[in-house]
Amino acid sequence: MRMQKSTLGQTFPLTALASIQDENTLLRAALFIALIRNGQLAIENRQLRDRAQHAFKDKLTGLWNRDAYDHMIDEIVSSFQSGHDPRPQEDKTIFIPKRESDSLLLEDKPKPVSMFSLAMLDVNGLKEVNDSKGHDQGDLVIVRMADAIKATMRSSDRGFRCGDRGDEFIVFLNGAKSASRFVRRLDENVKAADPQISFAAGWVSASEFTNDVNMLPEALAAMPSKELAAVILQRADGRMYIRKKDMKAAMKAELLGPTKRD
Repeated sequence: MRMQKSTLGQTFPLTALASIQDENTLLRAALFIALIRNGQLAIENRQLRDRAQHAFKDKLTGLWNRDAYDHMIDEIVSSFQSGHDPRPQEDKTIFIPKRESDSLLLEDKPKPVSMFSLAMLDVNGLKEVNDSKGHDQGDLVIVRMADAIKATMRSSDRGFRCGDRGDEFIVFLNGAKSASRFVRRLDENVKAADPQISFAAGWVSASEFTNDVNMLPEALAAMPSKELAAVILQRADGRMYIRKKDMKAAMKAELLGPTKRD
């Protein structure tokens, strides 16, 4: 007897289907098979999403990694540019994910971003901790810093662990005036978790570009999203390193004590 294997791994004789005369029964059988297939597709899509998100997660901290940042920021900046494009709607570029993994990472459809800030964070003294106390202790510093970032972020924010040494973090903040408040609250949370941990921070608001009198809205909208994303990151990174330099100078001055005047 010829058998047909179902999508569930079960088998049934073809003659059984051939002998079905009732139209309603046939319809129910077709719907049942369709439901099975749809269920399998949903499982496969969920598994694909899980694999994609796992590949873009930092294993030590659970934050997104640099690859995830590179995927996400292009879509975020594109959405921001589209929202501030003065051209007629029909002339605008439609905002859609450029890669399948983007939509997986951003979880469902990307939401329009009207304004945002980007904060760059660098943990102070991690190399010294690794050298003097070992990398396990250094990893603990990184984990505590990451946990403080998670506790400070809102649901609409995104955190990334970056940098060659893993001591740098990037935080996407949804909103124009949220960066300074975020950094202040993060500093409080870090000190509460471990008073020995400190960090330098620099941030940029996308409003700096929309309010720039030297940049026409048409020019902002027409700039390649990757180029604008690079400019935003470089500006935040530069401000962070200025802050880090100032903190080192202040620490050195504190160690040396007050300078005697003649």
